[in-house]
Amino acid sequence: MPRRALAPISGNIPHRKELTPYDRGVVVGYGLAGVTAPQIAIALNLPESTVRDTLRNAPQRPQGLSIARIGRPPEHSERDERALLRIIRINPRITYNKLAFEAGLPVSQSTLHRILRKYHIKKWIAKKRPMLTYNSASTQLRWAIEHLAWEHLRWSKIIWSDECSVERSAGKRPSYIFRTLQQKWDKDKINIYKKDKGHTIMV
Repeated sequence: MPRRALAPISGNIPHRKELTPYDRGVVVGYGLAGVTAPQIAIALNLPESTVRDTLRNAPQRPQGLSIARIGRPPEHSERDERALLRIIRINPRITYNKLAFEAGLPVSQSTLHRILRKYHIKKWIAKKRPMLTYNSASTQLRWAIEHLAWEHLRWSKIIWSDECSVERSAGKRPSYIFRTLQQKWDKDKINIYKKDKGHTIMV
C-alpha cells in the first residue's frame, strides 16, 4: 500500500504574525458590513479564531493598535528590596541562600542578582589588609618622621627582611562579601591578618 503523507506537526507550522492595524481595520469593516466570521476568514485567508478575537477586542483597540500586555507580576516589592539591603548591611558575608531565607523571599539566585544589580551590589572577594593597631601605626609614623632626612647613602647600608609563618590546615579559601565598588576598603568588608615582625640589619 502507498504510504500516506504525515499530518502537519504543530512545531513545523510557521508562527503567525500579529495583525497590523490596517488588517484589523479590514476585518472590523467586514464585520460592520454584516459578513460572518467564517466568511471573513476565507476572504482574508486568516484563521477563524483570529477573526473572532479581532472583532471581539475591537472596542478596546483604538485605531487597531495592540492592547498593552500586563505581563508577569513581580515576585518581590520595594519593601522586600529594602529588607535585602538591610540584611546585607548588617551581615555583608552572608550567602545567597541565607539571604533569601532571612528576607523571606522564595526567589532564585539569578533574581537576587538582578535585584542587587539595581543598587550596584555584587559578591566580591574580600580585600586583605594587615592588622594595624593605633600603637603600631603611631610607632611606624614616628619612625618614618625620624628617618625622613636620611640620604641615599645611609639607606644603602640597610637590609630589610621579613618573617614568614606557615600553619597547617590554614587554607587559602577566599572570603566573599556583598558590597559596592566604592566599599572596597571599608573596615567591615576586608579580611585582616596578622603580619609577622620584620627586621632591619645594618651593614
